[in-house]
Amino acid sequence: MIPYSEILTALGVDHIRLAYHYADIGDVDGYDSLLDTDVEIDAAGFLHGSGRAQVLDRAKQLVPRQNRHHIHDIIADRHRVVVVGTACTRQPEATVEFADVFTLSRDALILRQRRYLAVNESSTSTHGRGIHR
Repeated sequence: MIPYSEILTALGVDHIRLAYHYADIGDVDGYDSLLDTDVEIDAAGFLHGSGRAQVLDRAKQLVPRQNRHHIHDIIADRHRVVVVGTACTRQPEATVEFADVFTLSRDALILRQRRYLAVNESSTSTHGRGIHR
């Protein structure tokens, strides 16, 4: 197996930044260009799907919600990238802190994404209800 290079890691980080941007502006075609064919996404309350077709179908359904992602930190090591930030939705109105863990494909495309949400008394879910311990 060929080791993952720093160049591919940097390219993958750029793809992830673009994925948030495309998701926020509702550009499903742009988002599609950053996904591996076998993509798996489990972003609680935002997007869930397995395979490019299913992920894109669900992404199209989310366009009217007008999500906004604010990235606070990105940590990258080879084919793994962690993004820490805040996600906001307008329909329903809610804000939640998240950590997304990405796995990049050999082509620096998004292969997997798993979202972890903050759980505290002041958090709200993307469905407008409080998240409690």
